[in-house]
Amino acid sequence: MPDLQREIFDEHARLVGRVDFLWEEFGVVGECDGMGKYFGQYSEKSLREILDEEKFRAQELQDLGYVVVRWTWHELLHRPDVVIERIRRAVERARS
Repeated sequence: MPDLQREIFDEHARLVGRVDFLWEEFGVVGECDGMGKYFGQYSEKSLREILDEEKFRAQELQDLGYVVVRWTWHELLHRPDVVIERIRRAVERARS
């Protein structure tokens, strides 16, 4: 079972981010993306700023040795087999 909403820190105790799912024993981070943060009315940031922050955060997690896997709510609800396979492959990558 993954840990939910887990904070991850770098070697200087700086918060890299709070991840949706963490399978710590495998070094795998799972992120379930809703589209609201990209196109919602609740963000004062531009789409470019949001995407840049997301890319840099994912890179920081990878630099710490995590394998990052992403899926959407639509995939989870309508194609859970795809999400499960994506997580399985991420665990395999992390083990190698």
